[in-house]
Amino acid sequence: MLPYYILYLVILAGAGLCLTPDVQYRKALQKIFIPSLLVSLCFFAGIRSATVDRDYLNYLAWFHLIAQGSLSLFDWIKDPAFVFASVIAAGLRLEYSAVVIAFVSAALAMKFWFARETCSGQWLTLFLYLMFCRFFFGQEMTEIRAAVAIPLMSIAILWAGRGLKGRAIGAYVAALVFHLSTLAVLPIFLLLLFGVRFRSIYWILGLVPIGIAVGVMLRGLLPTLSDFSRLTPYLNGDVDSGAINFFSIYLLARVCALLTLICVFWRGLDVEERLIVFCSGLGLLIQFSLASNGNLALRLSDLFGLFDVLVLIMPLKHFKQTYASFALAYLLLLVVIGGSLFASTVNIVQPYAVAFRREGVNQDHKVFYSADALRTLDHRRRLQGLFSVPGFIKSETLSRRIRQYCLVAVYKKNPLEAPSRRQNM
Repeated sequence: MLPYYILYLVILAGAGLCLTPDVQYRKALQKIFIPSLLVSLCFFAGIRSATVDRDYLNYLAWFHLIAQGSLSLFDWIKDPAFVFASVIAAGLRLEYSAVVIAFVSAALAMKFWFARETCSGQWLTLFLYLMFCRFFFGQEMTEIRAAVAIPLMSIAILWAGRGLKGRAIGAYVAALVFHLSTLAVLPIFLLLLFGVRFRSIYWILGLVPIGIAVGVMLRGLLPTLSDFSRLTPYLNGDVDSGAINFFSIYLLARVCALLTLICVFWRGLDVEERLIVFCSGLGLLIQFSLASNGNLALRLSDLFGLFDVLVLIMPLKHFKQTYASFALAYLLLLVVIGGSLFASTVNIVQPYAVAFRREGVNQDHKVFYSADALRTLDHRRRLQGLFSVPGFIKSETLSRRIRQYCLVAVYKKNPLEAPSRRQNM
C-alpha cells in the first residue's frame, strides 16, 4: 500500500500551498503543482493492474465483448459513453487501458473544472486534497463511469443556478450519457432551470420534514423498485457499501459545517453558496432518510459529494473575515478529516501494482494454457473473447515467458452449463 501513502503525502504537501502569503508566488506554484498532480493521478489510475480494484475485470470483459461487436440496443441505452469509447478504442486497435486513461482524464478534468468554478484560488489545492481523499479510490480507481458523471452533473447544477440554461442542459445530458444514476437529480435540476434558486433558509429547514416523509414512503416502495435492473444490485445486496456510520468523522464534520453556515454565516452567503449548502443538505437528507438501505443511501448521496467538500471549505472564507483566529485551527481540522477519509477509502482497493510487475497473484491458477488451448478448451462453451491482462499488448510469447502476464478467455454461457473463465499466468 506504500504507493498510496506516498501519493497522499505529496498531495497533503500541495495542500499546504494555501498557506503561502504571497499571492503571485502561490499562483506560480499552483501552475506547476496542479497540472503535474492531475497527470500523475491519471496515469497512476490508468496503468494499474487488474488486481487492484473489484470492477476492473468486469469492465475488461465487457470491453472485449463490445470490441467483438456483441452489442445490443440496450447496451447503447444503458451505458452509451462506455460503449462508444470502447468501440472507438477497438477501432483504433487500442486495449482497455486506453479507455481507463480516457475516463480518468475526463473525471479529473471535470472535478478540477468544478473546483475552478467554485473555489477561490487560495483554497484550490485544499479542495484537491479533500477530493483525492474522498473520491479517488472509489471513483477514478474503481467506478470510472460515475467518476465522470458526478462532476458533470455538479457543473450542470451550478450553471443552471447561474441562469446558463444551454450549458447546463448540455452538461447534464453528458452526465446521463456517462451514468444514469444522475437521473435522480433531475427534479432539482428542473427547478433550477425554471428559476428556483433555493436562496431562502426555509428550503434548508424544509429538508427535515421532507426527509421524514421520504423515509417513511420508501420503506414500502423499495421492494417494488427492486424490479428495476439498475437498482437491483443496491437493493438485493450484490453491492455492499456497508452500513452508514452516523458517528463517522466525515459525516459529523459535514453536519457541523452545514449548521455553522446556516446558523452563523447564512446572511453573508451569496446565492450560489446557498445553493451549494442546499445541495449538501440534500445529500445528508438522502443518507438519513434511506438509512435502512445503506448501499442505496451512500450511492445517491455521493451524487452531491462535491458539494459536501465545498461546504467543508466554505467556513474558511468566513472565519478568515470575521474569526481569523479560528481559521488556522479549522484548516488543520480539515487536514485531519482528509486523513480520516483517506484511511477509510484506501481500503476499497488492493495493494497497488503496475502492469507486468505484480508477483504472486492468483497462485491457485497452476494450469498454463496457450491461446490455441483456450480456444478449444471446452466444446460445450463458445469462445467470446481472448484478451490479455494487463491489456497493453496481446502476445503468446509474453504469456509463455512472463508469469505476471495473463491470457484471459471469456466463454458464452451455455443454458445447461455454468459459465467458465480460465487464466493463463
